[in-house]
Amino acid sequence: MEITNSGLDRVDLSHRSYAMAAVKFSASFLESLVNDLFSDAADPDVSTHGRMTRFSAKEISDMATIWNDTEVKKTSRQLRLTDKYQESLAIAGAPRFVGNDAVYRGFNELTYLRNALVHFKVGWQLAGAKQNQASSIEKLLKPKFAENKQKIGQPWFPNKCLGAGCARWACDSATAFADEWLTRMSLPLDYRHVLSDLGAP
Repeated sequence: MEITNSGLDRVDLSHRSYAMAAVKFSASFLESLVNDLFSDAADPDVSTHGRMTRFSAKEISDMATIWNDTEVKKTSRQLRLTDKYQESLAIAGAPRFVGNDAVYRGFNELTYLRNALVHFKVGWQLAGAKQNQASSIEKLLKPKFAENKQKIGQPWFPNKCLGAGCARWACDSATAFADEWLTRMSLPLDYRHVLSDLGAP
């Protein structure tokens, strides 16, 4: 707030780090959510208890096979995160996500931004470009959330992208997708008990 009000043209690195952390941890949450299901299916001590009783023996076996082949034995190539979610839905006989599902778009946009941060590649950006000349990440994400209000100038990514609006959008996109997937899988939204214990940010 101090930097915003004073108009200082410098980056608040702590503020940026919080936004980056929100993006990375939101995506990590979605990775662990689906991985937990597959790993539970492959664990004989867990696969017949709790939430796993919702699935048939064949469904559990199919999920266990995928986990063992891709993550344990590594006899098959690892599945992308989106493929894990789609495969789990298919095994459970639930409708898969399609491209025009709003929560699925949010999921893909979130993982896109996470990958852009984790696997950052140095390159040139045209500062102050019109929308048709803007970077691909700006075209995709600029309409999705409020920009960073700190007066630190261009380029849009990362300066205008990484702020409170982005952090809130990342958390909301992750929870919206998680809720929809869990509902389709007929699984409880038990992670929300943890969120309620943490309190609002």
